[in-house]
Amino acid sequence: MKKRPPNDNLQFQCTFSGKKISFKELLTKVNNAEDIIKKLSSNEHISNKEKIDWITGFRKIKTIINARDVKTIYYYDSLERLIKVEIPTEKIYIKYYYDLLGNIIKILTPRGSIVKQYNKRGELIKEIGKLNSEVLKGINKAEQGKIDEGDLYNIEIKGKTNIYKYDYLGNIIYKKDKKLQEFYYTYDSYNRLQYVYKNKIEEDNKIKEYKYYDDGSIKEVINSLEKESLNYKYYNDGSLKELVYPDGKSVKYEYNKNGNIKKVTDITNKYYKYIYDTRNRLWKIYDNNETDEKIEYQYYMNNKLEKLEEKKDKKTIYSEEYTYDIGNLMTLQGTLNEKKSLDYTYDYDKVGNLTTEINNISNQKNIYMYDGVNRLIRNLKINNGNDSIDRGYTYTTSGNISMEKYKVKVNNNWNETGGLWYNYNEDDELINITKWKGVKSNNNIWECKKEKNSFEYDDNGNLLNKSINGEKTEAYKYNIENRLTKYNDIKRGITGIYKYYPTNQRKSKAVNGLETKFYYSNNKIINDISNGEIKRNLFGLRGIIGREINGKNYGYLKNSHGDTLKLFDSSGTIKNNYEYDKYGKELKIEEDIKNPFRYSGEYTDEESGLQYLRARYYSPEIRRFISRDTYKGDIKEPLSLNLYGYSKGNPIRYVDPSGHDAADIIYTFADFSAGMGDTLSFGLTYHIRELMGTNSSVNFNSGAYNFGEFSAFALGMGMENAGAFDRAKSYNAELKNITKPKADFYVKSNGDVIPSTGYRYVSKDATYLEEMQNSMKIPSNTNGTYFSFEKYDIPSPGKLQVPHDASIRASFDTLQLLDDIRIPYGKWNTTNYLEPLTKDFPKFGEGGATQAITNMSIHLDDIEILK
Repeated sequence: MKKRPPNDNLQFQCTFSGKKISFKELLTKVNNAEDIIKKLSSNEHISNKEKIDWITGFRKIKTIINARDVKTIYYYDSLERLIKVEIPTEKIYIKYYYDLLGNIIKILTPRGSIVKQYNKRGELIKEIGKLNSEVLKGINKAEQGKIDEGDLYNIEIKGKTNIYKYDYLGNIIYKKDKKLQEFYYTYDSYNRLQYVYKNKIEEDNKIKEYKYYDDGSIKEVINSLEKESLNYKYYNDGSLKELVYPDGKSVKYEYNKNGNIKKVTDITNKYYKYIYDTRNRLWKIYDNNETDEKIEYQYYMNNKLEKLEEKKDKKTIYSEEYTYDIGNLMTLQGTLNEKKSLDYTYDYDKVGNLTTEINNISNQKNIYMYDGVNRLIRNLKINNGNDSIDRGYTYTTSGNISMEKYKVKVNNNWNETGGLWYNYNEDDELINITKWKGVKSNNNIWECKKEKNSFEYDDNGNLLNKSINGEKTEAYKYNIENRLTKYNDIKRGITGIYKYYPTNQRKSKAVNGLETKFYYSNNKIINDISNGEIKRNLFGLRGIIGREINGKNYGYLKNSHGDTLKLFDSSGTIKNNYEYDKYGKELKIEEDIKNPFRYSGEYTDEESGLQYLRARYYSPEIRRFISRDTYKGDIKEPLSLNLYGYSKGNPIRYVDPSGHDAADIIYTFADFSAGMGDTLSFGLTYHIRELMGTNSSVNFNSGAYNFGEFSAFALGMGMENAGAFDRAKSYNAELKNITKPKADFYVKSNGDVIPSTGYRYVSKDATYLEEMQNSMKIPSNTNGTYFSFEKYDIPSPGKLQVPHDASIRASFDTLQLLDDIRIPYGKWNTTNYLEPLTKDFPKFGEGGATQAITNMSIHLDDIEILK
């Protein structure tokens, strides 16, 4: 319908099905953008304030006040268990209920509850997504100790439920998911996962098989349904040597003495060679030659990235330069063929959120505003000082977008306005989106349009169908492991078929019969094949950096978020242009060359608009993932409990390359002191944990510093890290009573191992050092050998330098290493986060060192390091 407004300030109404919707003042008018920029921006960084109160002498209330004066309140019971987290200004709260063993049996949020049940060994056996009276009755019985013995509680539950069984060693042996699919897990004599079955333990029902070398390393992962496998070969020190794919093609690796990858040979038998500087930072990358570098990096003294150069025939084709203020990126400038191609200036608030982004080439400004929990609530985009788009967001208490409004100004006249209303069920599944907009024509008449998108899910929380105004338009199908296997765009007649390797990485996609195959290195697509063409992809410190198609090379121009803006050829000619909204919806695509690496530098499926983010698919169109996360979140972070949300509601600051957890792009530029270590094969442990649904304690972005973004993980631990550190402290306390000196040593950033001297360390004159010189190793020690990792950066929560020597990294038995080893509440029991155990080493520069302990012997590469 059309209606002429009384004037031009959006004071009009449109009527849909008898219901009036007002367009009046959709968003607050911005009269002076410069004032807002000035008000929002601040280079002053202020730490959080903490206050602890005690109630009746034993119950604790801890209040954290951030730099924006937003309070997060943590309530503890008499046993110092967290029972409530509250953010009053945002009306967000979470309550936790425990059984007598200290297990969380219920999580209560404003939108509903998650109920958990355990057996008498404290192992999770049931998880219910919806609350009902029968479940509550069962919980009350459990709390009173009236449940019958046995692995499964005999309670009828009408809601969606996951059920688990365990053996006496604590291994999961049975799982029933919410679609009533049953899985059985069996183990070998060394307690390693060997077979996975569906429905019953019979040969014909086998779906996965795992084979191992004598040392416990994964040898082969077999998909029994597809009758194909991935094979792994290793060097003697445990570093991955070769990954062999089902079709016989392989990716090979070589390492330098510090354990950093020095060469990767892809399936074409071409290679990338990596050179590191004296501080173990990635310096140069060569492409299938030994003389002419393709990529060169330069750094500031504090390890922050200063400059990138892309070269051809020793000539720089493209370069990027970066400047910083404290920890924040302040400018990003790119030069293509000696002509400025990127020129951004940034400003931030006191907690590190980007408030102003200025494109000095196009004269475009983006102003960002946030709520108390750092979710994006407004984005004002101003083009050339006149045209603008003003967009605002509101959220539910569980972190879902509830409303999105916008208005568009062209030539100083508002000529389009609209909004989207999102509705969800108790499980945070998106039920529908109501879209409406008004567009003003040249004769000053507004045309009002409305559209309703509806969505359906299966019992495991996977998106099944999409309809527009009641007509089904898209359909989705999944395999038994909840991976998308088919997409059908009914209106356009497009069908995508997706297959996966035994480790659940995507193997191929076929769109209307045209197939593309994928091969990986460090969880990134190093090669893809379609139409008989093999593409080669080069990844650098900030993700995708180069792509070779039919022997021709192309480079990427990206903003600070990692979004691909332009693609250029080896002569420096621009071939592609892209533009996105802040959640990644594509606004402009101009391509001479097909390129799938787009928003946040990740792989986008053109047929569906979905991004493949390893564990799940993300839909920029609906601002969320299409499947439920298997990672259940952090009980201290209310927004992490939303299993569909993308980037914590802050797509300006975060990306999610793992599909499991938001990664802060601020730290992409923060510290590149780590080399590119051998974390390649550890992703298998993650795969096994995810297969059984036990990966809830994993920090999925802890590997973000290994080559710039998400890498494979060394997993397998949760809060048990604290016990390992307790043992470490007790060992150290006993040192004075040990007659034979205990060998302590220090790991430098280049991987060198140096025995330490001084208080509670072995004397430099001890005969023990002579023994180490003769054997060229630090011997195994039943009391545990203590060591530290150098850290040049200022220590901050959750950051740990991983050892670079591959033999060290692969050898821990007492302490299995993650990139993120932490102690709950910090070493003095005062922090609200999990804090690394640190010790200062002033001799080696500003910062500290993170400490750990092992019982294994440590090989020494160079006799000089003992001097």
